[in-house]
Amino acid sequence: MLVVLGAQSFLSLLSSILYVANEGRFKSLWYLYPPDTAIELATATRLVMNWFKFFILYSNLMPISLYAAMEICNFFQAYFVKNDLAMYDEDQDCPAAVRSTNLCHELGQISYIFSDKTGTLTQNVMELKRVAILGKVFGEVTEERGFSEVKELHCWCQANVHQRLAADAFLEVLAVAQ
Repeated sequence: MLVVLGAQSFLSLLSSILYVANEGRFKSLWYLYPPDTAIELATATRLVMNWFKFFILYSNLMPISLYAAMEICNFFQAYFVKNDLAMYDEDQDCPAAVRSTNLCHELGQISYIFSDKTGTLTQNVMELKRVAILGKVFGEVTEERGFSEVKELHCWCQANVHQRLAADAFLEVLAVAQ
């Protein structure tokens, strides 16, 4: 990947130098440089501007550069997630941990999270104690067996169609997951 980006950068630099060197030959062509529209820029500025122009143009010839650009974007997104104060847990004194540059792509695919406390899997027992649907939390973590707020969830589902559809979708996934 670095070889391809290096080759693309070198080709862009060569093209930019040749373009700026031969630009004077094209100044007289009215269809390239209409009269009264000429803006004089320093040679270094023209070189940099043309380098970016050719780099973008050559990106079509070397599509691997799109992969590199995506990886750079993923890296910066991971950096922002890691340093986001809204994702900091004060109780555990723990910031968000990013262990993969594809984290942002994977987060968009999460619909449901099933979690258990440590130790229940060793007994091979998993009980539904608390659930959050559309931001509304139902249930309490108690020593009693089973889900404690079945009636409240049922009443909440009857309040509107959107809530009922969200609850039905969650309960369907829960039924299939077990």
